[in-house]
Amino acid sequence: MSSCTPLVDARNGWRPPCAPPPSPFPARYVTSRFAPIPDFSALHSRSMGTQAFATPAAATTVTFATETGRSPMTGSTPDAEGAVPTTEQQHEIDHYLQTYREMAGFVPPRIQARFDSLGRTNPELLLAQEKVRNLVTYTDVLDQKTVQLILFAVLAVQLRDAAKIHGHAARRAGASWEELQAAINLAYLFGGVSIANHAPSILEGVAELEAKAIAEEGTVR
Repeated sequence: MSSCTPLVDARNGWRPPCAPPPSPFPARYVTSRFAPIPDFSALHSRSMGTQAFATPAAATTVTFATETGRSPMTGSTPDAEGAVPTTEQQHEIDHYLQTYREMAGFVPPRIQARFDSLGRTNPELLLAQEKVRNLVTYTDVLDQKTVQLILFAVLAVQLRDAAKIHGHAARRAGASWEELQAAINLAYLFGGVSIANHAPSILEGVAELEAKAIAEEGTVR
């Protein structure tokens, strides 16, 4: 253990630092804090296949086993359009789309956009979402009128656009305008006056969707 006796400046008591003790390790293991940082830019290359990783000593070549251009980390493909649903998956997708037509008389635009997007990019995720929705929505415990009235009240208390869709679905399932108003009144208990203020426009939206469904289906409920 080395000793160090620094000089003392008598005027201000300043003590110059002692020199650090010599390293017990061989010189080849000691790295200066001013050593240049290696260039790892090759690590950020987005190309697939063989890549050269730059190291201080030499370039190391690493080869990734790729399958149809899939990322070795995520399994995704550069072109998401390549995820084409199988015949069986497409049959299930069509079935779930039909449940929306039965519920509302048409497929709501945002629902259709989700089907179009995930149907091309991730049909498995789309089917998983719809299986959960159908498992919860279509139950033997509650009839569809009750289900849609509950969803209508839940969405109304949050002032969501989808409230009018489920209000319309409740109407198709046999709910009266008085029952829709009663559901909004329940939403008011927890949502406050703002819910009551929006109630007329929500019910107007329901009436507009009803007219749209009648026009598209050519039927009057």
